[in-house]
Amino acid sequence: MADARGGRGRAAIPFIVHPIDNAVHVLLNMTMRPAMRKFICGAGQGGLADLEICAACGLDEGPAQS
Repeated sequence: MADARGGRGRAAIPFIVHPIDNAVHVLLNMTMRPAMRKFICGAGQGGLADLEICAACGLDEGPAQS
């Protein structure tokens, strides 16, 4: 009987973890990731390093190259 309960518990893990994981991704997409992208592509000069994320978002505010 204990084996059956343990198996059901392990089988329920994806139904618990995936909604939490998706909620964390939504939260990060709305808060932390835009702030990080703004810093990396702006003051962090990620555009000078040809980072793909900076080319895609167009936020490169680093110093002009001469």
